[in-house]
Amino acid sequence: MKGVFYKISERKVVVEDVPPPKFKKGGVLIKTLYSAISPGTEGATVSLVKGGPLKILKERKEQVLDILRVFKDYGPIFLINKIRSRAEMLTPLGYSLCGEVIEGWGDIKKGELVVAVGGEFANHCEIVWVPENLVVKANRRDKAKELSFGALISIAVHSIRRSGISGGERALVIGMGIIGHLIARILRVWDVEVWGMDKDDYRLKFAEGYGINVVSGKPPEDYFDVAFITAPDKSGEVVNIAGKSLRDRGRVVAVADANFSFDWKTYYYKELEILVSRSYGPGRYDPEYEVGGRDYPIGYVRWTEKRNLEYAVKLVESERLKIEDLITHEFPIDKAPDAYDLITHKRDKFLGIVIKYPSTEIPQKRVYISKGIRKERGKIGVGFVGAGSYAQGFLIPEVKGLKDVQLIGVATSKGNTAKSISQIFGFPVYTTDYKELLKMEEVDVIFIATTHSTHAKITLEALKMGKAVFVEKPLAITMEELSEIESFLSEKGGYLTVGFNRRFSPHTRFLKSFLNHPFQLNYLVDAGMIKKEHWIYREGGRVLGEAIHFVDYAIFLSDGKEPVVHISNSGDGAVIVLAWGDSVATITYGTFGGKMRKEEITLMCSGKTVRIEDFRVSYTDKEKFKTPFIDKGQRELIRAFFEGLESGKPPIPYEQIFLSHKVLIPHSSQNHIL
Repeated sequence: MKGVFYKISERKVVVEDVPPPKFKKGGVLIKTLYSAISPGTEGATVSLVKGGPLKILKERKEQVLDILRVFKDYGPIFLINKIRSRAEMLTPLGYSLCGEVIEGWGDIKKGELVVAVGGEFANHCEIVWVPENLVVKANRRDKAKELSFGALISIAVHSIRRSGISGGERALVIGMGIIGHLIARILRVWDVEVWGMDKDDYRLKFAEGYGINVVSGKPPEDYFDVAFITAPDKSGEVVNIAGKSLRDRGRVVAVADANFSFDWKTYYYKELEILVSRSYGPGRYDPEYEVGGRDYPIGYVRWTEKRNLEYAVKLVESERLKIEDLITHEFPIDKAPDAYDLITHKRDKFLGIVIKYPSTEIPQKRVYISKGIRKERGKIGVGFVGAGSYAQGFLIPEVKGLKDVQLIGVATSKGNTAKSISQIFGFPVYTTDYKELLKMEEVDVIFIATTHSTHAKITLEALKMGKAVFVEKPLAITMEELSEIESFLSEKGGYLTVGFNRRFSPHTRFLKSFLNHPFQLNYLVDAGMIKKEHWIYREGGRVLGEAIHFVDYAIFLSDGKEPVVHISNSGDGAVIVLAWGDSVATITYGTFGGKMRKEEITLMCSGKTVRIEDFRVSYTDKEKFKTPFIDKGQRELIRAFFEGLESGKPPIPYEQIFLSHKVLIPHSSQNHIL
């Protein structure tokens, strides 16, 4: 299928053929008819990319600095790989479309017309998968083009709801781009007196033609009930114009990114309010709502993201909101880059812009071969399922560098990611269906680097297909999943390891050279805070998801003996105490700190104290060991994994893998970390 993406390395928008997404429960697979371009949001992104490295550095210096910080910790090769991956990645554009259902979910059936939104899902692609709470039904196919503006209309609707405006009041809309026009026209439906303000006469003529009052020069002072700011402005001028135009106790609604360093006296003496309108409405940016399908009760949240979208569809289909004249340009998907040239170079006047898609059936080819598959004799063929930042930084480059190993295929949930990874690292096969890799005779080994809840399922499927498996931690997030894998290995056999890499670090070898029993181990982890929306909270939690690394480390030092366990929760972290007679390990997995130094290990035994600081420096009172960069053992584990294939002896004993999971999984379930 074709999709529209931007590519930093080429500094342009491209149309690429990529594998379509698979249908997943909880959402809808859609064939796109029309998608709307947001000139503001998408235009800013594309302008930034076309502006080159200096403009990116200026506008997103914090993100750039985050990337540069990895040089200090992981070195130039890691940094180069990181920058290359970011620069070569195909990044999707778009977040609003109208299409026909290919495969439905819930009450949305195959063949129905729908409107879909969401920057992570409703992109400019011939086929998309969108979660159910971001999809609503529509009826009028003759309005498909206008309906493709569903997200933009929802943004307008939500900003109006935030304003609290009512019929008969007066509103000033500053910035008559597409969002400004939509707000103004909906306000007219709501019987509000509307005035529009813009520096562009072309936009103002559209407003006048629709019966909207136009501001010539400065707007009247102390006149309006609400002022909507829909024009980005860094000068601070717009917010002060809005303040002067408002009556006593009026309201400013910020829809665009503007400088809100307002004149204090104006806002103070009038006691004005500034309200921020966040995208489509309640539910936006909440993964439980958008991805998990969890609705907000109507008694508590009347107008959610989805209910606003339903209202937007109703406005268009009832023809109370007419926007056909606002659609000034239409481009077939093959010519989509011309649309972005129009926006960034402004060679012509424009308002609404749509992309049109072929009406013919789109082949759902999910396996793409960029070049011939010919596995060299004696080499081990590798397939990757999942290829996020960790896999790109630590796993794929190491595997690619092994002389007896050959990369064969990569599978990711999004076609653009699969194709990008294929091109960056040289996988000849890329797909959005990991099961296709499991079927391939050329693939001997499967690396699994997906989100945690999928690890056990894919691991078991791969083992049943006779593949050797390297899976990132945790192996499973429930005891049922763990037992199923344990039973299969004991009955059928197989070759498996989990990414418990720290036990393979050269710093661990230094520490073990001083290890005697009994011992006392303190493992302090300053993991830092993460956003509550992070997917890890829905897939096992942080203790099971990451602290299992440190439990494995302690079990490794105890020679795999089963410990007595005590765990105390603290926020989304925990203090874990493991005891073996006189030996004890205390793991403090802290999540309230600032990650000044993420990991500190102190081992005390036989009159010696050994310390590891962030797997970069290790020392006793007399000896010191240092590596140029942080070395947590990824390379050594990967090499040990492939070396063990010949003998059939995995690098980590199965009983130790299962033991570390048995320590944490029951506790995680009991304490609702899942």
